[in-house]
Amino acid sequence: MSLYPTEEEITMFGEKIKYPGLKDGKFTNGSFSDPKQLASFSPAETLNLILDNLGEAIKSIGLEPNNTDIDQLAKVISKVENNPVLSERIENAINLSNNEIDYVT
Repeated sequence: MSLYPTEEEITMFGEKIKYPGLKDGKFTNGSFSDPKQLASFSPAETLNLILDNLGEAIKSIGLEPNNTDIDQLAKVISKVENNPVLSERIENAINLSNNEIDYVT
C-alpha cells in the first residue's frame, strides 16, 4: 500500500487525462518543453492526509500544531529518541522481516 493517491482517468474539457497525473508513482511538475507532459494535480485528500498525520504526531508529544513553527517534527523526533519507552514501542511496532508496520496505541 502507498500513501500516494490511486491514479484515475477522468475527462476534462472533452479530453481524457490521468488524475492526479503521477509519473512513476510520484507527483510531477510537468514539462514546459512538452505540453503533453502535464503537471500532477495535488488532491485535497492527499494534502489533508499529510497535514492530519503531521498534526497527530505533533499532538502526541503534547504540542499544539502550528503552521509557522518549522521545527515541530524535530521536536517530535527528539522527544521519541530521548524516551526509551516510546523508542522501544516504535521499534517493536516495526516488523523488519516483512516490511509491515503494526500500529500500536
